[in-house]
Amino acid sequence: MSTDKRDPMDGDYLGLIFGERLTLYAGVFLAVLIGLAVARHYYLDVPFGITDSNAGPVPVDTMVVDTLFE
Repeated sequence: MSTDKRDPMDGDYLGLIFGERLTLYAGVFLAVLIGLAVARHYYLDVPFGITDSNAGPVPVDTMVVDTLFE
């Protein structure tokens, strides 16, 4: 990290918005969440995404005809 002060209006990259420590914590947090998802998938055989293995064919909805306007 550079210690020299730069003019913020010159268009150069100014650095991380939230600082290095918070960015590191966020990266570690995301890595832990991804690790938990992978471990859950591996150990419990839970599929990634939303899938319903018990879903059968969807029954056809029959429409009841209204006899008021006939």
